Amino acid sequence: MFNLHTFGRLHLTNDLGDLSFPDKGLLAICYLLDTKQFEASRTDIATLLWSGEDRAGLLANMRQTIARIKSRQRELGVDFLTFTPTTVRVEVETLTSDLSLFDIAENNEPVQTLYRLAEAVKGDFLEGFEPVNTLLDVWVEQKREAISHQFLRVFKRALATISAAEADMTIRKLALQVFRLHPHDEEVQAFLLESGVHDGPQDGSALPFAANARAVRSDTETEPLSLQLASRMFNKQFAQARDSLLARPLPVVPPYGERKLDAPRLALLPPQNDSESIVATLVAASLIEDITIGFCSLKSVRVVAPHTAGQFSRDPNKAAVFERHGISYILDTRISYGQEVSLFAQLIFFANDEIIWAERFSLDSSNLTLHRRELSKRIAVIVASHIERDSLSRAYYEASPDAYHSYLVGQRHLKELTLPNLRRARREFRAALQKNPHFAPALSGLARTYTKEWLLTMRGDEQLLASAAEFSTKAISAGEDLAGGYRELGIVKLAQGDIDESVNALNLAETLSPHYADIIADYADTLVHASRPADALKKIANAIDLNPLAPDTYLWTAAGANYCLYQFETALSYIAMMHDSGLADRLSAACWAMLGDMKKARSFVRNVRATIPDFDVDKWLSMIVLKEQWQKDLYREGLRKAGF
Repeated sequence: MFNLHTFGRLHLTNDLGDLSFPDKGLLAICYLLDTKQFEASRTDIATLLWSGEDRAGLLANMRQTIARIKSRQRELGVDFLTFTPTTVRVEVETLTSDLSLFDIAENNEPVQTLYRLAEAVKGDFLEGFEPVNTLLDVWVEQKREAISHQFLRVFKRALATISAAEADMTIRKLALQVFRLHPHDEEVQAFLLESGVHDGPQDGSALPFAANARAVRSDTETEPLSLQLASRMFNKQFAQARDSLLARPLPVVPPYGERKLDAPRLALLPPQNDSESIVATLVAASLIEDITIGFCSLKSVRVVAPHTAGQFSRDPNKAAVFERHGISYILDTRISYGQEVSLFAQLIFFANDEIIWAERFSLDSSNLTLHRRELSKRIAVIVASHIERDSLSRAYYEASPDAYHSYLVGQRHLKELTLPNLRRARREFRAALQKNPHFAPALSGLARTYTKEWLLTMRGDEQLLASAAEFSTKAISAGEDLAGGYRELGIVKLAQGDIDESVNALNLAETLSPHYADIIADYADTLVHASRPADALKKIANAIDLNPLAPDTYLWTAAGANYCLYQFETALSYIAMMHDSGLADRLSAACWAMLGDMKKARSFVRNVRATIPDFDVDKWLSMIVLKEQWQKDLYREGLRKAGF
């Protein structure tokens, strides 16, 4: 049997010992096993493993690595990875991995699980991994963080069955390891104080998750452990007393049908502590705390205490937590770097992920610490006014809690655009309408399911568009102050070829929700079709500013607008940022052809032919809705030059 070892040095073994295998192949196996996808596109794996924006170069590296992997697998007589022209798959039955320990750690008997983890986990996850400036860096860091928290959960489960006095040296050493990873956890602190563990030399064994351990402040390296713990526990008790003054305790909210309408609940999420500037991070964190205090004097909103909000920000399933605790609004913050360091804040209405306000605040001023409270008051007043102004929209949701619940479930199904998910979403939206026939958000959701099905089924069924138009119109009638109905009507009108009506509807939608990034992006797309690429570019830039980790559709729209403005290199730069840039292969081919690089243009033509062998330029252009002929002529010119 073959074994993949991911803790400590990444390597492959069998009964005879270590086996050589291409490093990139081992990383691909590790990633596919961990994410539980087991299969991914070649493009995704290439983007994960290599840096650079040249898609052709990435895929060339991928082909060379695949050749080495296949050669080594033939020598070993086993296929750990199998390949198709477009995908990479790990054959899970061919090997075991120490990652599986963490799949069962949550459910097994906790003390025995701790012993097994102590025996198996001898080092950091992918110890010695050097950042390669790709998505792989992000995945490794996230995995280390997830394992660290899972280790803490298993240890705390074990505390229910063992006492500090009974714990043997293995458990005590594990407690010290967990403390290094989570130095502010009260239960771990109490266990160490009771067990009398000293922060002295150990037996030389490596501490797992070293990257996280190194992040502990330097004072843990100089103060005795007992003083560290005593100091932290006192500070924690003081912080808890302070938090109790900032907000009432946060109980789990009753089920939807039992909820009473009350002032909306707001969570202010602190910026992540991954800033390039420690000073900026500390100032931003202080700002958020000051803003929270400012909100506590308002009667129009209930604010979650900073400690709990910090826990929310670290939860991997934020949507479920927000729903469970009845959060109506989220103030999301992050530090950004451009010509100056700034705090970007956006107020999100949780019910439909709508951004109802966003603004940047400079953190560069030398007097910022002096004026921090003035700035915090300003932000608090702005956000409070937007929440109060939004109360009419909120009534559509909270006046029908059962319908709202069905709507939320439907919204989740819309996150993945497959026909089964679209139909599940449609059932939930219909269930919402059975509880409240005039629930405008569910009517908008129904309209969206029909337009998305029309797209997925290759645009053949006009009845789908007719249904989408019907429900979007009903949504506008039921909630004329909500943007959703106008947005869906604009999308439907574009699909039906009525560009002017589409522009008008999306303009109204943006007017009602001027910070809703998805609506602005849809408006930008319509403006491209309306032969107004310069206006489209301004809109999509605004959408990306509101939603910086932009989905591919935003980037694709930006690329198309730039192509129509003869900015071919800029168009290619947006395509390079797409997660799946293969979606824009036709546009890439046209851009390279217009730039005169026929070799690259031909490579993208081959990519298109591989998936659409009978692609015809004139037939495709006849199906695309564009207002002015010059735009079709420009697309035709680029595609013809490329070799289509």
